[in-house]
Amino acid sequence: MKRLILAVTVILMTLAYPVYADGHSESGAYAGLKTGTWKYTGDPQGTLNSSSMGIFAGYKLHPNLAVELDYLYNTEASASNHLENNSTQSNSYILALRPILPLNDHWELFAKIGWEHYRYNQTITHDDGTSHNNTGEENTFSQGLGIAWNEDGYSIRAEFQTDDSFDFQVYSIGMSHTF
Repeated sequence: MKRLILAVTVILMTLAYPVYADGHSESGAYAGLKTGTWKYTGDPQGTLNSSSMGIFAGYKLHPNLAVELDYLYNTEASASNHLENNSTQSNSYILALRPILPLNDHWELFAKIGWEHYRYNQTITHDDGTSHNNTGEENTFSQGLGIAWNEDGYSIRAEFQTDDSFDFQVYSIGMSHTF
């Protein structure tokens, strides 16, 4: 399935190149900020939801391809059932290729395909008052989709990112500037 998505993305990028309007930057560095919400559905106590903040920087290698590095800080979230409470905070680094499909002079669709390294700190408190901490780090495949509006070196974008299990999801909006 991942190979099919990658193949379709490359074909669409190739077909979209003639649509790319004059005046767009063929390449260049960019950086920005984003904010949103994160959700983790793989917890036995229930779904964890909270806010997410991040910074990102990238380099547009071609009108249809960029390389991007993200840092996400996911604020603490809690979930509980009748036996225990789970409180979790995490952060992650994501290095991704960003295939771009220009739609017109201002709008573009993009995908993100890459590697994610995340750290988490989890405190589980049992109904008898005892608690324990779990901390850890993991590497995983990262993927995402988004849409951006570009004007005069600035870009406003909305995106969705997830890991390879689809348990961890981030929905965000952001703004960047091209240098």
